[in-house]
Amino acid sequence: MNNTDISKFFDNIYGYTGTKNELYGLALALKSIDKCSAMGIKLPTGILLYGNPGLGKTTLAKDLIAATERYAVVFRKDNGRNLAAELKNAFKLAKENQPAAILLDDMDKFSNSDSDHKNTDEYVAIQTCIDNIKNDNIVVIATANDRDCFPRSLLRAGRFDRQIYIQGPTINEATIILKTYLKKAKFSEDIDTESIARLMSGRSCAELEAIINEAGIYAIAQGKDIIDMKCMIDACLAIFYHAPISDDDVNQSGKFAIAYHEAGHAVAHELLIPNSTALVSTRISSKEKSGITVFDTESATIDFEYENKMMICALAGRAAHELKYGYPDIGSSKDIKEASGIASFMICKEGYAGIKKTDLFMEYESDSTKEQIDFEVNFIINKAYAESKKLLSKNFNLVEKIAQALVEQTTLLGKDVRKIIDQYKCEANSGKNL
Repeated sequence: MNNTDISKFFDNIYGYTGTKNELYGLALALKSIDKCSAMGIKLPTGILLYGNPGLGKTTLAKDLIAATERYAVVFRKDNGRNLAAELKNAFKLAKENQPAAILLDDMDKFSNSDSDHKNTDEYVAIQTCIDNIKNDNIVVIATANDRDCFPRSLLRAGRFDRQIYIQGPTINEATIILKTYLKKAKFSEDIDTESIARLMSGRSCAELEAIINEAGIYAIAQGKDIIDMKCMIDACLAIFYHAPISDDDVNQSGKFAIAYHEAGHAVAHELLIPNSTALVSTRISSKEKSGITVFDTESATIDFEYENKMMICALAGRAAHELKYGYPDIGSSKDIKEASGIASFMICKEGYAGIKKTDLFMEYESDSTKEQIDFEVNFIINKAYAESKKLLSKNFNLVEKIAQALVEQTTLLGKDVRKIIDQYKCEANSGKNL
């Protein structure tokens, strides 16, 4: 089997370029045992793929095994059976059919361990089984959502030598995945997969697929024969942001207040962190009891300057409301909490203002340290709020335009917000009276 033949086994996985390259290298090595021996290289005994649920870890593991053309033994926990005995049987079957690969799927579900009791009988049994195949042509591949539940002895070199963290798809990858899933559905040409991918930044492949099904249900409920962009947005807002379509809309004055709040967030983000707005909506989130503004910060460089901008943006909704109505809105508690969290992290974890703690969630060493930290947090937040008001005051005509658009349309995608901003800048440059 040549290199091209090996790579084709990963063609059914869309995106995940870095992960597939790593698995491709492992498959090539596992297919080249003689070459590895000649180079004095020892192949890994165990490979662990771990990460959040729904990211395709099992599919990746099966593709890796298929690419090596090894005899496959798949093992999952079966409630009511003797796991240790079943494990021994699985490893025995692999020994009898070398070269072989054993897939321990959802290995973190094999035992009810916790941080204080990791060395359970089940994990000890896995360690024993792995140690008994040291001289055999067998590789153990495991998947897990939570790596932290395993004892260090199981994860050490010689057992699970290679541990690969499976991340969620990037926006570009999510766009490709959505396009692939949509091929199976009837959809209209107005669907902007990149905008949906930005709206679902960090979501798993399973969630990307599920949202298309949910959008289909919305299409049927709305009497449509195909899925359109509105159905996709409605599904995303309902499922991921707890904001379903509701007849219990707020009154007009309330809607204007929400619109100004969310417009403040959007304007601050686009002026300070351009191209970061994914969606802004006056639809009420049943979870937060507020409007919704979604941001994409995938490509951001995290430093003090960026974190300060994020505090300004977090407080911009409150600032916009105060600039419009003369007083801050009472629905800003979530924003203040977010800004406080950023400020506390900067001070306690990153040494901002000369104070640093090992663990932000530990008790303060003394009342004086606590008072000093509280003072610095309040100072930083008040400074960020003043900067937020100053920024929006200079650009309040823009806040007005986006707020008006929200009142009329309820929901704006990031590209809609940026279109309004670009038009605003063009009018300002041409000297029009805004």
